[in-house]
Amino acid sequence: MLSSGIPNIPEYVLYGSIDEVVVVYYNAKLEMIEPRQDWVREIKEKNAEHWDGSSQQLVQYLPVFKKEATSLKQHPNQTEGDIVQQIMGCKWDDQTHKVEGYQTYSLNGEAFIRLDIETGRWVALCPQAEFAEKEWNKNPDHGQTIKTVFTTVCIDWLKIYDNYGKKFLHRKVLPSVSLLQKTPSSPVSCHATGFYPDKAVIFWRKDEDELYEEEVDLGEILPNCDGTFQISATLKNSAILPEDWDRYDCVFQLFSEENEIITKLDKMVIRTNIGKSTKDPPILIVLVAAAAVILIVGFIIYRKRKEKHTEQSSPDSVHELSERLSPA
Repeated sequence: MLSSGIPNIPEYVLYGSIDEVVVVYYNAKLEMIEPRQDWVREIKEKNAEHWDGSSQQLVQYLPVFKKEATSLKQHPNQTEGDIVQQIMGCKWDDQTHKVEGYQTYSLNGEAFIRLDIETGRWVALCPQAEFAEKEWNKNPDHGQTIKTVFTTVCIDWLKIYDNYGKKFLHRKVLPSVSLLQKTPSSPVSCHATGFYPDKAVIFWRKDEDELYEEEVDLGEILPNCDGTFQISATLKNSAILPEDWDRYDCVFQLFSEENEIITKLDKMVIRTNIGKSTKDPPILIVLVAAAAVILIVGFIIYRKRKEKHTEQSSPDSVHELSERLSPA
């Protein structure tokens, strides 16, 4: 992220996160990138060549980013205090070896322009970005070089981080599930919190048939401060007949239907603002092995599926990476 004219916000901020948990961080006021997880500190200590090289590349990318940000802000509606965000990403499936990537820029929180990886051309995401689309596409090699970075440097970094962070990245944590109700006449929510990773779904059933949006308000998956996640689903019908309560249940699934928690709709276990439940909710837990990882380093997003990656290699030089990423 690059900002200008905004008090108390560093000019340049770079961060990496895994499933919303920050693992590396840097801003223009720091001397070097800071690891924010123990296993990332291990990379710094045991693979100094990679850490020092990649850290320098990310920090020294600032002049390139400034050049890009300056060109993006040359639109008619330019304002003081602009914030430019850049996200670069690649996805890799270790079974099919398929690689995907993307690079997107936002201006003041609004999507501005992105790179079409298949064609190697820039695509404006709003009318104000059409000038940038025209200028950046004058260099047809620029998009292709970024695509090359996605299939080389990005994957090499992924393997290193995955190798050191297996225990953290591949952990599976089931949530606690509760039935919540503001008042006895309010709709009932099924709330699951503390699960990891975020590859989960939650839904209500009646007579084992799933209920859809006409009858359920489904919330988004949200991060907790400890790196886990939470989600909720609320029954819209707040007037379920007493004899029908045992026909409803809430289902939480992590990865698949073979790994789920089932909570029956029971007045005795509902937690409300006016009193506590009298017993813990009955749940059925079934576990199955699976893995899904999202790794963000700086502005580079990596996604991997499955588990075995141990190869390591050092990224290219600062100068070469800057040349690859800098538009003409």
